Amino acid sequence: MVKMKSCLIVLLAILASVLPHVYRMPIRKIESKREKLLRLGLWSTYVKEKAVDSLDGDLLPGVSQVIDYDGAEYVVEITLGTPEQKFKVIVDTGSANFYVPDTSCSGYKSKTCTISECDAGLVCKVFCPDQTCCRKANCNKKHLFNATASTTYVKLEGKWSIKYPPLDAEGLLGNDTVRLGASGSTQPIIPGTVFGRATRFSAPFIDSEIDGVLGLAFPVIAPSRITPPISRAVQLNLLDEPLFTVYLKHSSDQTDTDGGVITYGAVDTEHCGPIMAYESLTTPTHWQFKLVAATSGNFNMNVNCRARSDTASSFIGAPATEADAIAREHKATWNEHLQHYVIDCDAKPTIMLKIGKQNYTIQSENLVLQLPDGSCALALKALSGQKFGSIWTLGIPFHRQFCTIHDFAQERIGFAKSKN
Repeated sequence: MVKMKSCLIVLLAILASVLPHVYRMPIRKIESKREKLLRLGLWSTYVKEKAVDSLDGDLLPGVSQVIDYDGAEYVVEITLGTPEQKFKVIVDTGSANFYVPDTSCSGYKSKTCTISECDAGLVCKVFCPDQTCCRKANCNKKHLFNATASTTYVKLEGKWSIKYPPLDAEGLLGNDTVRLGASGSTQPIIPGTVFGRATRFSAPFIDSEIDGVLGLAFPVIAPSRITPPISRAVQLNLLDEPLFTVYLKHSSDQTDTDGGVITYGAVDTEHCGPIMAYESLTTPTHWQFKLVAATSGNFNMNVNCRARSDTASSFIGAPATEADAIAREHKATWNEHLQHYVIDCDAKPTIMLKIGKQNYTIQSENLVLQLPDGSCALALKALSGQKFGSIWTLGIPFHRQFCTIHDFAQERIGFAKSKN
């Protein structure tokens, strides 16, 4: 009888480990690279260096403007391997990138740094025209993945690379067990996940506390054979439902604080109101759907274009014509050195987006950003030079206002009011 009970307990434990579940992964809000450099008075210098780096490579115009991690401020903790190795990664619904720095990661610098006057040491400090080249641009501040320390690691042949100047990154491929959440928490355990071991990072990741990227879009847009863990979890039927909900908490200018939660396998009813509507995706690549119209003050336009969920962007991205018109409507002026619209801190702009038959209004508390020097920026970004039709990116301001439900099986995205 005792033996039978023991067998039953073991069987139940095994079933519990393989049955679909719902998991809630806490999000932390940190100081973004943009916020840090603005606080230190170095942002305009960084913008100039970044502009030079963007001229390298053969990227289609406008793409680097859509993918921009400088403003990323929401991160989660994941672990890789056995025993677990922890990493702090960007929550990115706008891509399917999944990579962390490898022990061989050396980092790299801008093209200016390759001249002899910028060789490391005193020569650099005296003669280099760009003193940022003299800093040790590597991965010392990051958690590094050690393949030899993991008993579940499987070596893969081949390499991967991402060419989003100045967001270039490259490295090796690996296969290991991923756990979404901090070590010791209730995590979805996802074996056999292909990921990127980054051996080289570009400027946005250097001197940042962020280790890598957790892309949550569809694997078809991932570099090489990299598999977003959420897609792998869906393939293995590890979740109650093949979807996840993103809730971003509005926390003003606070950093290193509770930033919200990602719910894997269910709609988040604790932090989100009733679902307002679902919209079909234009294609199962990005979490992208049709945007019918945009209204802000007296600006009203039937845009009839595509919009994309992007939790890694701190702005609402719009084609330059629409962005400039909305900015003028609220007396916001473009600052070329800082690369953002400056707005009166007492302004109360709103942006209403019509998606399907439903209107979604982003309130001013999510559109007016307080800067370290006491001035304010409008959380709106002009995306110029788009070749394949207009795209709006619905970044953090939208996600603080509304929860988003990302449904893989039915290839749709849902919206619900956030209980912020």
